[in-house]
Amino acid sequence: MQTLTNTASVAHLPTETKRDVSISLGAANLYFLPALALALLLLLPFTALYGWASVQEGLRVFFDGLSFLAVFLLGIIIHETLHGISWMIAGKISPQNIRYGVK
Repeated sequence: MQTLTNTASVAHLPTETKRDVSISLGAANLYFLPALALALLLLLPFTALYGWASVQEGLRVFFDGLSFLAVFLLGIIIHETLHGISWMIAGKISPQNIRYGVK
């Protein structure tokens, strides 16, 4: 089973304070379902007000070439930075012990 893991180094912590706080991909997907339901719920009044053509045009513009790539990469950087800040606060970890990367 593949799990989501934090990117913080805990090597400096005593063994008794280390614990695995990862969740399975299946659980992560289940946590995503309410967000998906909310997005679809918000799409209904937007579509009623502006029409399906407006939704299609917005998606076409968003997914068009370099603008999508730029927004996607910037989103990844911001997302991972928020993870690092959260780990620093919740785990009382210094910024020097936060590592970013891909496994």
